Amino acid sequence: MKIPHTHRNTRLANTRLANTRRALAALALLAAGAAVTGQLSAQSRETSVAIDAPVVQLDPYNVTAMRETKRFFETPASVATMDKTAIAATGAADLFEALRFADGITLHQQLPNGQFFSTMVSKNIIRGSQYGTLMLVDGMPANNNGFYFTGDIPVQVIKRTEIVRGASSSLYGADAAGGVINIITGHPDKNSVSVSLGDYNYQQYTLALHQGWNAGPGGGGGVSVAGVYQNLGSVKGTSDSGTATGNDYEFGGAIRRSARVMFSQGPWSIYWQRAYTVNTAIAHKKVAWVTDWSDAGQVTIYDDRLTNDYIRANGHGENWSLNLFANLQEMDWKNIYGVANPSVSASRPAGYVNSGADIKGNVFGGDFQYQLKFDNPRIPQFLFGATAMHEAIDNTDYSNGALSKYDRDSVGIFVRATETFYKINDYSLTANLALRESYYDRGNIYAFTPQFQLLQTFPGRFSAYANIGRSFSVSSLRTLYVSGPLTSANPNLDPDTGWTYEVGVKWEGKRTLASLDVFYMDFDHLLSWKSRGSDATNDKEFYADNSPFRNPGIEFSIAQKIGSAITIEGSAAYNEPEQQNAASKKWFPVIGKVQASLRARWAWSRYSASFNVAYLGHRQNPGSAGVIIETREMVPATFKAGVSLGKFGSINAAVDNLFNRHDIVTHPTSASKYIATPRSCRVTYELTF
Repeated sequence: MKIPHTHRNTRLANTRLANTRRALAALALLAAGAAVTGQLSAQSRETSVAIDAPVVQLDPYNVTAMRETKRFFETPASVATMDKTAIAATGAADLFEALRFADGITLHQQLPNGQFFSTMVSKNIIRGSQYGTLMLVDGMPANNNGFYFTGDIPVQVIKRTEIVRGASSSLYGADAAGGVINIITGHPDKNSVSVSLGDYNYQQYTLALHQGWNAGPGGGGGVSVAGVYQNLGSVKGTSDSGTATGNDYEFGGAIRRSARVMFSQGPWSIYWQRAYTVNTAIAHKKVAWVTDWSDAGQVTIYDDRLTNDYIRANGHGENWSLNLFANLQEMDWKNIYGVANPSVSASRPAGYVNSGADIKGNVFGGDFQYQLKFDNPRIPQFLFGATAMHEAIDNTDYSNGALSKYDRDSVGIFVRATETFYKINDYSLTANLALRESYYDRGNIYAFTPQFQLLQTFPGRFSAYANIGRSFSVSSLRTLYVSGPLTSANPNLDPDTGWTYEVGVKWEGKRTLASLDVFYMDFDHLLSWKSRGSDATNDKEFYADNSPFRNPGIEFSIAQKIGSAITIEGSAAYNEPEQQNAASKKWFPVIGKVQASLRARWAWSRYSASFNVAYLGHRQNPGSAGVIIETREMVPATFKAGVSLGKFGSINAAVDNLFNRHDIVTHPTSASKYIATPRSCRVTYELTF
């Protein structure tokens, strides 16, 4: 049956008109800024970007894939990098939004700006593996009980983001089935303040201060502080029930405060970062396809507060490195009755907290690695490493006041041997064999993850590689004991395990980075949950079922610098991720089959502009009773333009959701879906000193 959208289309039309006016105003402001630049003194002109300077030097290095610095064509894995210039060119407010346009990343977004409600969080997906993305911050795990929040890190301190597609458990342990995203940070490059204003009452204020020195033990050092205050106002229609009745959601707004302090001296550094977020989501009553967006139509108010602390300490030498980290998280969420809630009564009036929890998750850990190198090329090179981690979770249930506490410890040891069989001029053949053993005390879980890589290089920085690796994931403490489908604790679940097979070719030119790879993921032990039925109290019981997951695919990416003013980066991929149904044993498609991205940026003298677009098509997911849910393609796009005002700072305008699409930003398994924010514009003024 065709759903009438008259009321929604009217609202969107009004929104589009208002957004168009704001975009024109922003462009007018840029034009005014351009006029100001014409009046600048010769002294201020000397501070501008030279006309013949390149927009960006294509970065051919990657440190994450091999746990050591390697050139692009010398890395036997599928990798991508977004440096700080590429991140800024997306016009995104934070890293989560910027990753929408990264090669090989699929977005899953609950609310605008990657916000969450209750325990439903936004996430980044690699190669169709919804729970197989390991998030690292400076090479150390950032996943905390199944959650990670890439938008918490101030963009002023992000140097680059490295993406490794494919199995990475041999070097990094659990949760790296689909791949790894490593956010590499440091001191801010410059002292700066900025102000951003935009649609939906968007406000962002940033501060970055850095003082460096050249003296002291081990060489120079520095101290820095960075902070971000971000506010986003209400956005109605962030979800659609897909039915004539039910609930549609309003994003009630969010405030996020982030602060970071860093100290470094020689090869040692330490920093502490805190992010505190308060956001609201409101479910509104829907009758006969019409949603009541007034206060009288409020069914449930989701009040959420999140605190994330990241502490990192790092030291390194010529052949060794030591990392120590702590991830401290508190997620306080409440579901509150609205006036239209059908369960409102005298004993449970509007404002009654029906459910919720205060979940405190702490992760402490560290890793050490040492490279054993020999001058004799006939002797293999070795990389040895060890990791240790302690996880804990405290959960207070607001519905009954119950407090539960759980923890576990894990350790891992790994070794990689590298042998170069021959190296004649630009021809060489190198093999890597990595072995890792991981152990979790709760459940007495062992996981062995080997990996073998073969790399052949040719003249002109061409290379071909093969990569075979086993990876694994373990259920988080939250899933096992708190908010998973299990009705009783079960720490003895075996880990998700599987193999990834991959071959590829690469070329690293003076102005070009290009790669083509073909892969196949085969997981014969992917945990899903199957119901045993209901007991007398209607309390469903679940058990883990080993549901296979498979995904064959092909990926292509290219980065091209054209002249001194233009850089174009793009990627395309076709894959067929499928998961087997636990009951029927039938295979069903998940996520999407066709993926592409394009990032283009231009800079000349004082002016710059960029355009970013991504595409995810042929989207299918299994629904109830074996029905396939078809979802239209997702096409996020941004445009950004800016002008330098010399010593007076810079100004830029960014337009998000450029095509004003009604994209579905989750991967629904029912009629209900979450919707992208309509077109919006932000204007930013930054002053450096």
